[in-house]
Amino acid sequence: MRQTLQLRGGSLPTVTVATGMKSFPVPAVELRLDLLGRLVGYRLPDWITLWRQQSAYMLCTCRDLRRATSRLRLGISLGCNAIDVDSCAPERLRKGLVGMARVAGVEAIASIHLSAPCGSRGALLGLAHQLWRMGATGIKIAVPCSSVAQLGALLDLRKSYRGKRVLLIPLGCRFSGYRYRNSLVFGHLGHELGAGQPPYSEVVKRWKGQCSPRRFFW
Repeated sequence: MRQTLQLRGGSLPTVTVATGMKSFPVPAVELRLDLLGRLVGYRLPDWITLWRQQSAYMLCTCRDLRRATSRLRLGISLGCNAIDVDSCAPERLRKGLVGMARVAGVEAIASIHLSAPCGSRGALLGLAHQLWRMGATGIKIAVPCSSVAQLGALLDLRKSYRGKRVLLIPLGCRFSGYRYRNSLVFGHLGHELGAGQPPYSEVVKRWKGQCSPRRFFW
């Protein structure tokens, strides 16, 4: 399982955990704090302690803009290494989160999630430059890829930012096999939150070879 949960294509391997977790070692964990509900105050400290014992890198994310500041501050107080700063958030909130991360001595990861393919490598570089201008210490780009060329253009961004914290996520069913190889997966939700973001149960089936290849490779 450890091999399945390691990200080979980028510099930040992650497993996104929502409402549950399994006790296996992973190099990094992305915490979707907007999905945890009451568990934020109930079980999160215990999870953080466990991952700390495993020396896992922890990235906190909150897509609920109304609660982003309070929940990400909670993540920082519990010992997370980085917070996700959504590029679609209002500028005042983005600056506040980047500043909060800087004061706390943790990383700020500027992220963007697209609903349609971006196209050329030049366009993707433009997006990356916009993210870096937010003052973040790392970037995360999630974009649908409908062709090998689009996937290649996305992955080529690594060459432009060697030595920096960069996470590249191809979305969509066509390259969902790459998603499993990168293992950016959601925890025990039992359903997809978006195209190319499979539930944990499907990842386990894929790892065990119990799913048809057609589900993952078109």
